[in-house]
Amino acid sequence: MSVSWSVFPIVPEVTEWLTEQGLTIPNVNSRYATLDELLTVLSTFDEPVRVEPVSSGTDSIYSMVLGYLGQSKQFAQILGSIEDGKFHFFFDGSGNESKTMLTILEKLSVSCGALVIHGNTPCIVTSDIDIDSVASEWDVRKKS
Repeated sequence: MSVSWSVFPIVPEVTEWLTEQGLTIPNVNSRYATLDELLTVLSTFDEPVRVEPVSSGTDSIYSMVLGYLGQSKQFAQILGSIEDGKFHFFFDGSGNESKTMLTILEKLSVSCGALVIHGNTPCIVTSDIDIDSVASEWDVRKKS
């Protein structure tokens, strides 16, 4: 069974739902990242990054992999597409680790503002989070 975690900015359409989930909404602007911003963040890790276009033309879908599943300290598999210059992406597969996903989003949030990651349980990621404590809290919330 495959697992995926969607990533999106905090926009008015989701604030009520996030509040209902018990999350505090930060008072910051938020937007989708660009493909270049995500690639820049991925290049800051000590693991290799592989990028492959899955399709071209109007859909421009990309697959990105950070590290090697089962071999690397940090691993992430990302699928996404460019829409209106913004990169809409999600983490794909059960090999993704909470801390790696949160670290990627924490680094992205410096330029994009707060981001939400959501599988079964949402988590808001800002540029000033403590990765270890947020990952622990998120893992507990995912199990409840």
